[in-house]
Amino acid sequence: MSSKYDSQGENQWATNYQPSTDYPAGGPTPSSFPGGGYGAPYGYSPAATGAPHSRDGFFKALFDFSFSRYITVDFAKVIYIIFMAFIVLTWFIGLFVSLVSFQGGVGVGIFAFFAYLIFGTIFTLFQLIGARLFLEFFVANIKTAQNTSIMSNDVEAKNGV
Repeated sequence: MSSKYDSQGENQWATNYQPSTDYPAGGPTPSSFPGGGYGAPYGYSPAATGAPHSRDGFFKALFDFSFSRYITVDFAKVIYIIFMAFIVLTWFIGLFVSLVSFQGGVGVGIFAFFAYLIFGTIFTLFQLIGARLFLEFFVANIKTAQNTSIMSNDVEAKNGV
């Protein structure tokens, strides 16, 4: 197995690296890149990610049995709003239950009400954080898959495979 380090411990790639000369005189500038250096990398377009952009595209992606197009990224916002609404609804149901505890006496009701305001709210915040992390995990995985597919297609096109 070969090492990327030479006998003196220097990184061979870093030592032998030659910067690209495809830039205008004076080096690259933000205007050297499409979009002024912002946006998608050169050669990539939002359409290349496989994400549907129209209603027709959504239904094509929905019934794509090869799973080459993803709808998760497009609906993450809607799913998160649904999660938030459900979590807030359960918080209000818990608040109502704590108010019903006043039937057991004023002292019990006050204790249950304030305990729920503190601990129920903290639990609700953890639920919101968990829902957000859950969706971010799936969106990150989908975006990684999309970017890997793009890079794979570029390598295949470059190598003529």
